[in-house]
Parts: sequence; structure tokens; C-alpha cells
Amino acid sequence: MKRGFFGSISAPRRKGQTFERDGAWFPFLGSVKSATGIAVNQSTAMRCSTVFACVNIIGEDVARAEPKLYRRIPDRVVDLGLVAPGGRKQVTNHWLANLFRRPNRVQDWYQFAGFMERSLQLKSNAYAVVLTNSRGEPSELIPMNPDKVVLLEAADGSLFYQFAPTGLFELSIFQKLRHSYQGFRVPSEYVFHMQELGFNMLLGASRIGFAADAIGLAIGQEQQAARWIANGAAPRMVLTTDKTLTDGAADRIRNEWRELNEGLENTGRTAVFEQGLQPKPFSLNSVDLEFIEARGLQVEDICRFYRMPPHKVAKMDRATNNNVEAQDADYVNNTLAPKFTRWERRLEFHFDLDEEGLEVDFDISDLFRASPTARMLTARQGVAGGIMTQNEARRLYDQNLPMIEGGDVLLAPTNLAATGSDSSGSPADGGGRPPAGEEKV
Repeated sequence: MKRGFFGSISAPRRKGQTFERDGAWFPFLGSVKSATGIAVNQSTAMRCSTVFACVNIIGEDVARAEPKLYRRIPDRVVDLGLVAPGGRKQVTNHWLANLFRRPNRVQDWYQFAGFMERSLQLKSNAYAVVLTNSRGEPSELIPMNPDKVVLLEAADGSLFYQFAPTGLFELSIFQKLRHSYQGFRVPSEYVFHMQELGFNMLLGASRIGFAADAIGLAIGQEQQAARWIANGAAPRMVLTTDKTLTDGAADRIRNEWRELNEGLENTGRTAVFEQGLQPKPFSLNSVDLEFIEARGLQVEDICRFYRMPPHKVAKMDRATNNNVEAQDADYVNNTLAPKFTRWERRLEFHFDLDEEGLEVDFDISDLFRASPTARMLTARQGVAGGIMTQNEARRLYDQNLPMIEGGDVLLAPTNLAATGSDSSGSPADGGGRPPAGEEKV
């Protein structure tokens, strides 16, 4: 960020200078009609239990990872042309590090990142207005519902985002920026925009739009099952008689039967038959069984759109004690890892961190806490390989373990010790090549 954003927006003023790329002002305008006739939007999609689970689980897991800011330390040449490797050092006194702790006045990072990631999983776009302080440094990130954002393009190629704020809080944000009520247009440099799969370089294409038919079918099946329950489930029996019933008598008996048996509150009530009526129970036929199976298949179908292992959404028919841990690892590596990469690259790109020699990395160690075996193995290998200290390993395994004295020193494997010669360096007994300018006695 090169300058503050407190004045009016220098957006195009004459008609025809901008046009809308995509988006919608309100959630109902962001709907996609599925083949079932059910409109699929953010609200209806989240009523589908599988979509809710996929979106919420991914959003929570991404939010659990702690973002950290690092400064790159370049390699340096030391004596005799040897190269000392660089590395990186965590930065805590930077404005972005402050945003990682408190993104805005009402949210912590967990809430903010969860909001943004859920927007991505539903609409493939996530937006946050960047507020700046008097020094021009970003001070707040205000997330906005993607259905209330429209991308505008100016004749010179400049990009603007037009918002439709709702509620006094959102209105106060734009009033602070001294926007005109008609506009709410913000230049692209003051909007942190993340996007997923799309067909142009400016916007992502709605994920629930791609999955509209699969989600619509799952919602339709859910509604059909609910109606069956409301009607006392599928007709469990038919009333038969050898006598001829008039239309009036048939209607009266049907209505009395409904009043007596329909609905959950009437389950188990006693029926009294007349006119020689005999109950004939129904059992599940092949169509009923196929319907039940189809509901299970829709769970797997929706999971494909999210690259979600079915056992994560409580579909356990193919999960075993032997493969769940492997599936969890695959979930972290192939479902979550690309999302962390997207966050890291977008933060670095939007805020020009490369110019300051900074980079963002997400600490995902918390995602492995449910597996003590994996934590212990990682800690053990890290210490034995000289990658982490004993205290670092103890924190990785259990943050409640006390630190030990002398546990902050890396322990190098004994089979990697220097052999000691004029060409390779000096061993512990002082032998080998003497320092430059000194003679060996």
C-alpha cells in the first residue's frame, strides 16, 4: 500500500465509462436454478447438510492455521569462499503481523479467515475492504458478502469494486471513507480479493453454481423425505373393504384417518375401523430402497466438488480404523494445502511484501493435533535429524509440557560430525587446519 484511502473515490463519472463484470446485489440475485426447479444460492445451499459440512469444515480448518510473517535472510559468503546459508526470521512488529492478530474491530483472525474461506467455498470469491491509517498502512480488513459486490471496469482498464452495504455497521465503514451513498465504489488496490476457479482472470466462477444440479437434487430429496415424515412417512398401509363406499363415505374415512395418524405427534394412536375395513401394510419396495441409496450417492457427489473425503462429513461406509488416518493426511495435503498456498500468495501479491523481503507462511501444526502417533513420530525424527530442538519437539507434541534446561540447542547426529582435516575443518580436539595467519605448532 502506497497511500492512504480517506478521500472520495476517483471513479469514472460519465455514463458508459464502467460496466459490470459479474456479481449480484442481493443473495436472491445470486441464485442459480437447478434442473429440479430449486433455486440454489448461499442460503439454500447451506441448508443442504453435505454442503454445510464441507464449507464449514474447510472454513474452520483454514482458520485454525496461524499465519506468520517472516523476513528472508539471504545467504552470505564467509571466510575462504564458504557460503553461510540464510533462512528467515519471524517479524512481529509489522502492520500485517498486527492484522493477523486483529483483522478488524469486531473479529479475530479465526472469525475473519473463516468468513473469507466460506465465501470462497460457496462463491469462489472473497472480498475484504482495506482500511488504512494516517500513515497509509492497512489497519483493518472488513470482509463483505460476495453477493453484495460487483466488479466494475473503467475505460482505461482500472478496476473498481462496488458494494451494497446493509446494516448500520457496514454503512458506517463507507461513511468513514466519505463515500457518496450512490456509489460505494472502491479502487481495486483497497480491496483484498481472493478467487478460485473461473473463466477470466478477474473473477472466480461460483462453486455452488457449478454444483447447482447436485445440490438441488440433494435439497429436493431432503424435502421429499421431510414431506413423507410430515404425512406419517410413506403410506404404511392401505384400508380395504369388500363393501362399496360412496364418495362421501370414502372422503370422510380418509379425513378421519389423516387426523388420527398423520404427523409425528399422532404416531402410535389407536384406530377404530368401520364398514368392514381391513388394514393392509406396505413394506419398502425397490423404488423406496433406490431413493434411500440415491440420498447417499448425493453426499459423495457433492463431496467431489469440494475434494472432501466422505468420512469427514460423517459418511463412514468406506472408512476403517486402518485408512481414516491416511485419508486425513490426504485431506490436509490435497484439500487444505492448496488453500493455504492461495492465502500466502495472495497476501504477498496484494500487499507487495516481496519489495520488503517478507513472506507469509501458515503454521498448520494444529491440524495434526488429533494424531498423537504422528506428532510423536514427527518430534522424534526432528530431534534425531537435527531439524528441531528438544523444546521445539516438546511444544509440537504437547504445548502443556514444560521446557527443559538446555533444550534449545540443536543436537547434530554423531554420524555427521566433521572428520577433521586441512580441507574440511577442525575436530573437537583442536586438530586440523589452523586459523588464517597462524602457524600450527
